[in-house]
This record gives sequence, structure tokens and C-alpha cells, in this order.
Amino acid sequence: MADIERWIEISAPPEEVFRFVVSEWEANLGFWQEGIEAWTPLTSTPLGPGFQVEYVARMLGLGMRVRMEVRAFDAGRGWSAYSIAGPRVRGDWRFEPVAGGTRFTYRLRYGMPPPILGPWLDRTLLERRWIRAIEASLANLKTRLEAP
Repeated sequence: MADIERWIEISAPPEEVFRFVVSEWEANLGFWQEGIEAWTPLTSTPLGPGFQVEYVARMLGLGMRVRMEVRAFDAGRGWSAYSIAGPRVRGDWRFEPVAGGTRFTYRLRYGMPPPILGPWLDRTLLERRWIRAIEASLANLKTRLEAP
């Protein structure tokens, strides 16, 4: 199972960063640059336990539909979401106060089917692309939140 964790410091208060990312989850995840398409919230309630979203994870022309559900939610601090349909995926979103702003950490854990070919394909081709996509998305989030 792949395990990727990246963080970025944003010159904005944690509650502002948290509120912005929650609104993106509830709408379209527009700051995400690459790899995520057709982001569709399936739940009309505010982000919290039980909130579901469906999207297409696309890399190297391969598209996999994933349905995620928020399970652990700590208002102002972060949440974890797990796949309930599609490949095994877990995403963790964390917001921590630091001097001058917020440290936003995103952790992605996923498994690629089938058992032997999937992990090999991930190690040789996909994982590096996911890392670049995550880093670009975090930089885009920082730019959006720090813009005057």
C-alpha cells in the first residue's frame, strides 16, 4: 500500500484555511491541480462524519471511480476519509497552527489492484506522479489563500 504525506505552510489562520478546504470538499475541490476529476459531493449535509463524495482518480490515462466517506472529523483540526467503493484509499487532512499561519498536511494511502501488477505499476509509474500532483495542489492552495 502506498503512503504519501506532504505538508505546506500557509500564511493564513488555521480557521480560514480549514473553512476554505471544507468549502472545496463540499463543492468541487477546485484547488486540486491534477489527478482528480468529476468531484461530486453525494451528501447535502455539511462536511462531517458520513459525508460522501465521488470522483475519478486519473493518472496516465487510467481512470478509477472512487467513493469516499468521511469517518473521523475534528472541526477546525481535520478529518479522515475512506473509500467505500473503488480502490482502497484513505485520505487524511490536518490543519495545525504554526507561527504566522497554518501547517496543512495531506496524507494519501492507497492500494493498486491487482495484487502483483498493481503495486509494481504504482512503484514504477504512478506514485511519483501522485506526489507531483499533491505538491502542485498544495502550492495552488497556498497561492489561493495568500493572494491579496
